[in-house]
Amino acid sequence: MESNTLKCIAAEGGFFSYAAGTAYQILTHYDVGGLEVDNYLTDLPIQKGLSSSASFCVLIARAFNRLYDLKMTIRSEMEFAYLGERTTPSLCGRMDQACAYGNRPILMIFDGEKIDLLELKINEDLFFVIVDLGGSKNTQEILQRLNQCYPFATNPIQQNVQKYFGSISSKITQAAVEAIQLGDAQLLGALMTKAQAEFDRHVVPACPEQLIAKKLHTLLHHEPLQPYIYGGKGVGSQGDGTAQLIVKNQESQREAIEIIKRDFPQMQGLQLTISS
Repeated sequence: MESNTLKCIAAEGGFFSYAAGTAYQILTHYDVGGLEVDNYLTDLPIQKGLSSSASFCVLIARAFNRLYDLKMTIRSEMEFAYLGERTTPSLCGRMDQACAYGNRPILMIFDGEKIDLLELKINEDLFFVIVDLGGSKNTQEILQRLNQCYPFATNPIQQNVQKYFGSISSKITQAAVEAIQLGDAQLLGALMTKAQAEFDRHVVPACPEQLIAKKLHTLLHHEPLQPYIYGGKGVGSQGDGTAQLIVKNQESQREAIEIIKRDFPQMQGLQLTISS
């Protein structure tokens, strides 16, 4: 717990940099000692667009909060996790730290640096399959290319990126919020599929090397899966990292995972159920 050492380790990048970056940020604001974390289980695939780095940063921030009774709210833990990750070479945004809320659906509304958080209530269980595509992606390259489209779009490709992440995404997200709260899995699946199609049209040309994502699209259009799913899309910054499918029920969840295991042995399907 020495400030310059932590900052240097964070700047080097790599797996442990996230812990060092978050510890550095905590140390600059609080008079705390050290911390030892026994990482006895890792069940979240890393470098797959599933916010594994944010989860690590939230873990460290929450551990400091509880061990030293810092009385931070969840929002404060998220803020320190974000600052900790930004101390590393990561170009993450603030949305990844939503993992601090655990298995609860939340809506994050961004207005510049201002963020509003709303917890969503649902009336019916929603069943998902999260699929590690067994491929590779470079999140930093994707975000670097997309950041070049802001604040001013200088060509049609950049204009399309701004259009998708502005009016198109906002409209789809608002409809998805209603579908989630109604527990309408079929509508949510249709919206996920629409979001993917609009992403492919408007955003992929900004970074085609990473975003054409053959594994992702092969899975989404795999015929044997169709009777069990309502829709699907890529996760996070997209690419061949992770896909999310919404399925019809618990039995469909099991069937979809078996089909993925049979037809795509390099992929791994994970169950996610959001309970009412």
